[in-house]
Amino acid sequence: MQGAVDVYDTIALTISANDDQIVGRTTLQKLVYFEKVKFPEIQVGPYTAYFYGPFSRDVAKSLENMVILDMLDERRIRHVHSSYQYIVTQKGIPTINRLL
Repeated sequence: MQGAVDVYDTIALTISANDDQIVGRTTLQKLVYFEKVKFPEIQVGPYTAYFYGPFSRDVAKSLENMVILDMLDERRIRHVHSSYQYIVTQKGIPTINRLL
């Protein structure tokens, strides 16, 4: 990677690399954390230890904003414990294409 990559681009690329969908906020948090470890130029706020692993408020807030901006669709999956699936929307595809 060359240059800085912001948290929105990192989330978009991470979901794109997983067939344009990902299940679980915790999964996304962990993936972005390990990407940040491997590529320090990723501009993500600090991570703290949390119940299920590393947690960044930047990732959580940016994910929420991407849903509000209709770049991602958030679907609740009901099991014993509810989780969320994030899917790239038509509005989010140009962002991903710009990054690839």
